[in-house]
This record gives sequence, structure tokens and C-alpha cells, in this order.
Amino acid sequence: MSQLLSVLDVYSLPQSPPPLIPNPDPGQLPGKLGENANTIIATMKGVLLVLAVGAGLIGVGLIMAGAKNRSGYAVSGIEKIGMVLLGIAVMGALPSIFELVV
Repeated sequence: MSQLLSVLDVYSLPQSPPPLIPNPDPGQLPGKLGENANTIIATMKGVLLVLAVGAGLIGVGLIMAGAKNRSGYAVSGIEKIGMVLLGIAVMGALPSIFELVV
């Protein structure tokens, strides 16, 4: 049994592989500019999260309404859910997009 475990240890993957893309800590902007930038970014993230949750709830409501023989509502709800998922994916990719541009 111990030989089997030793063989499995040799061929096992590392517990936490290093990330493919490094994620360095953000640098602080100087003075009041850094505080204002952090406040703006935090507010934008909060607003985008609230909008994503609201749009998702609207889409789910339309899907539920479409279950009562209103198939047009269900199709509209599914489209809205898809757009919410796309929007969340874009929000998650924004730091990488900004890094490429700037």
C-alpha cells in the first residue's frame, strides 16, 4: 500500500500551482488623488454589482411570468439573463483590458 501511495505522490499535481498571469498588488496613487480614485472605483463597482443583480432579478421575473403561457416573456427573460452574464464577464475583464490599453 505504501508503494502505491509513493507512486501517487510522484504523479500528483501540486496543491496550488502558480498563476499563469501574475496579479501584482496595486500601487497607491499619490496624495488625495489616490483616495479619490479608490472612492470612485469602489462606488463604480458597487453600482455595477447592484445593476447586475437588478437586471438578473428582472430576467428571472420575466422567465417566471413566461411559465404561465406567455412565452415571449420567457424569451425576453432568457435574453436579459444572458446579457447580465455577459456584463459580469466584461466587468471582470475590465482590469485586463485597461492594462492592455494603458
